[in-house]
Amino acid sequence: MSLVIGLVSGYLVTSQMANAKITDLQDQVNELKEERPRGSVSMKGSDALLTVSRDWAAAYMNQHVGVNVSVYGGGSDAGIQDLIDKATDICQTSRNMNDSEIESAKANDVYPVEWIVGYGGVSIVVSPDNNLTSLTLGQLNAIFNGTYTNWSQVGGNDSTMVVYGTEQTSGTYNYFREHVLHNQSLRGDYIAVLDDSVVVQTVQGESGAVGFVGVKSMSRGEDIKVLAIKASDSETAWDPSVENIKSGAYPLAGKFYIYTNMFVLGTLDGYVSFILGPTGQDILEDAGYVSFARSSR
Repeated sequence: MSLVIGLVSGYLVTSQMANAKITDLQDQVNELKEERPRGSVSMKGSDALLTVSRDWAAAYMNQHVGVNVSVYGGGSDAGIQDLIDKATDICQTSRNMNDSEIESAKANDVYPVEWIVGYGGVSIVVSPDNNLTSLTLGQLNAIFNGTYTNWSQVGGNDSTMVVYGTEQTSGTYNYFREHVLHNQSLRGDYIAVLDDSVVVQTVQGESGAVGFVGVKSMSRGEDIKVLAIKASDSETAWDPSVENIKSGAYPLAGKFYIYTNMFVLGTLDGYVSFILGPTGQDILEDAGYVSFARSSR
């Protein structure tokens, strides 16, 4: 039988009720005492990974209010140099660090550790009535820098090219500009739209249209043609399937990396684990990339 030990706000309080309340309060105190992620993480590098890097940061900070993650672009070269100079905790890149960069890092007491986070790249889409099935990287360069303006110049029908893609803030745009145009400017009549889905909707309904979208952004059932791409005239043309992307056969896709200084600890360890874990990889795929850690969703 419980003993009455007090009267609070007109309610009878028993010893069992009091003990339960004390236990609940102690659990709350213990929870507050638990070590939670705190601190800051800086991340800089590839503009092709900038959008997904910002998405990672926003999701992680939403889960861990004591951590601040700052993300910057500037390109793979700039991110790697900042890692070498100890000016960033993480650099995101669309290429490997080369031997010279690794030696420069070691000379500054920085020991880069490479983490593969996924695969990225672009698919080339055209109107369903386009008679072509493939293009070379050289032809793509000429189309998007403005050298070619009619499909007959690449073996297609006699019709004017209308060129679409995403805005400069997108990772898809920056990957395409880096790997197809070698950082040249896109043609003057290039039409930038909000995102990949708008590119697809626009191109499928316009004769003569061509555009680029993220390799994972296509949905089944869309009435649009995806071109195979070959590195040169003498090479095989490859479709942007997940299998061809992961094998390295498709020439407009590649691995994306993050680099840290040595193996990470504490707050940085938690953040890298998040990126490589299920939630981080979901975010990567939702942004149009291909997960490295698993088969496609």
